Amino acid sequence: VSMRDVHLKSYVRSLVSDKAGKVLDLVEAMDGVLLTQGAQELKLRPGMSLSAIQSTVRDAFGNPEKLAGSLRKRMMKHLTKQEGFFSEVWDDVLDLVLSNYQKLSDLVNDIYQARLEPPVDAVRAALKEALRE
Repeated sequence: VSMRDVHLKSYVRSLVSDKAGKVLDLVEAMDGVLLTQGAQELKLRPGMSLSAIQSTVRDAFGNPEKLAGSLRKRMMKHLTKQEGFFSEVWDDVLDLVLSNYQKLSDLVNDIYQARLEPPVDAVRAALKEALRE
């Protein structure tokens, strides 16, 4: 792994953490509890009830177009679209956001037998549309 890749990963994480960091942290915390204590313990943890998860998701992803626009705007401060680097970074942003949101959606479906709103496809579509603007 090159230094460039390490710095890129760090930049993408900080960019996403500003807008959707609580969701990323929630996925990591849920993984930790599942690995050590199981799904039943997960439901009892503060911040990991279905309503708490839905609230966290609503705060970060409630308006996927707004999230996509704010991520894009923040990137535009640092990078110009003419640089081929912009689309590479945006792809990494998409991957980080969507992989974590998909994982959270799967966990909620498996453990709580519920669906997250907005659906993963709506977030994906909003993020992809933001790149075209």
